[in-house]
Amino acid sequence: MRPTGLSARMLAAELGIPGNRISAILNGSRRITAETALLLAQRFGTSAELWMNLQSAHDLAEARAKMAIAA
Repeated sequence: MRPTGLSARMLAAELGIPGNRISAILNGSRRITAETALLLAQRFGTSAELWMNLQSAHDLAEARAKMAIAA
């Protein structure tokens, strides 16, 4: 988030969400929900689908890594 000049807490405050939500998403302990995707899309001038697709791509990468370890 450095290119935007925003901290996770600043972004959360702008979005009107709990201060730890963005940090949790960034550290991988929380998924991007549809609600958060809508808020991020509005803030950054993108689509909610972009944020949901990023989450799906992350989920698939994690699943592939787990399956590779199990094989």
